[in-house]
Amino acid sequence: MNIHPLWFLCITIRLLYSQYIFESIWIRLILLIIGIGFFYKYVTGSNMEYQISKVFWHETRIIHSIVYISAFVIKDIKIVKMLLFSDVIFSILYRLYTGY
Repeated sequence: MNIHPLWFLCITIRLLYSQYIFESIWIRLILLIIGIGFFYKYVTGSNMEYQISKVFWHETRIIHSIVYISAFVIKDIKIVKMLLFSDVIFSILYRLYTGY
């Protein structure tokens, strides 16, 4: 498995903000924008594109979109933290499952 070092940075950042996110309309808007971005790339992108290296997670963009948009909608910060943390765990497991 050849993992680009930026993947570890991505996972680390997502893990940190999943645990240290706080109640703020600006944070919620950022989560919404990320969720819309994932949805947009799900509709318009493919596994044939490159982002530093070849994209292998295109099929999961809809899952990430649902998680981030749900994190925007849900008011209970504990549930939001669990959602975002589960998204990180999902990403790690998906990487291990696919072998990329």
